[in-house]
Amino acid sequence: MTVLSEDSANATASRLNSAVYRLLVLLFVLTYLDCFLRDRSSQYEAVQPEGGTSAERLHLAPGLTVGAQASIADELLPAVLDDLRRARPDLSVQLRPDPDRSWLLAALDQAEIDVAVLLDAGEHVGDLGFAHPITPIEYLDVREVPMTVVVPPGHPLLRRPVTMQGIRQTGGLIGRESRCSFWMATERWLGPDTDLTAVGGLAQVREWVATGRGIALLPEFTVHADLGSRRIAQLDVPAPPLQLRLIWREDHKNANGLRQLLYALTQA
Repeated sequence: MTVLSEDSANATASRLNSAVYRLLVLLFVLTYLDCFLRDRSSQYEAVQPEGGTSAERLHLAPGLTVGAQASIADELLPAVLDDLRRARPDLSVQLRPDPDRSWLLAALDQAEIDVAVLLDAGEHVGDLGFAHPITPIEYLDVREVPMTVVVPPGHPLLRRPVTMQGIRQTGGLIGRESRCSFWMATERWLGPDTDLTAVGGLAQVREWVATGRGIALLPEFTVHADLGSRRIAQLDVPAPPLQLRLIWREDHKNANGLRQLLYALTQA
């Protein structure tokens, strides 16, 4: 049996304490590194989903060119653009209104605009009555556009339920011209053989109705002021709504990002 002197025992205890201390320091460092690496890893994984979105946002950042029918650019489109700016405040949006739908569709075919905003109906682009674009496209219906039949005050069809057949038999239907969405909506509702008279622009249609020279199917947003002032009246007949439709090319340079951006409007 070996007996240690007091000095030897103290030296051994000192070395043991030093070894324990170094071990504790090593464990502390390893524990810290493990926590640090785990934290960095979780941060990296959390950022990864945003990486793709950020790349898409950078791709869309230069701007979005939106073509729209002039008849809806002033009334319906501002709300859509407001939703778009809230969804993507970093995005610059350029609006190109034009009264000619065929020009908008041609501009979309030639990639001069990113999105076209049109009035349409049905399950396919062009079901309202205009030619389908040549390029394969996608579409999104943002909201319904209510339609109403307007007549002059004192018209015999007022203050009682009216049928489609009753409107057809009454006659005197007027519209802007055959390429107009409202004209197409009338023919789609009442039949392609419906007798319609072209009278010019929207202001002329409202004037003709107000002065008793015809009746017309128009979007409610175009006649709010006239109805409010009782310059014209609306019939008690349910008319099918149109759709405010966004369309874009399937082969758009950033179709996925554009699709996500536009579909976000439905959640705005």
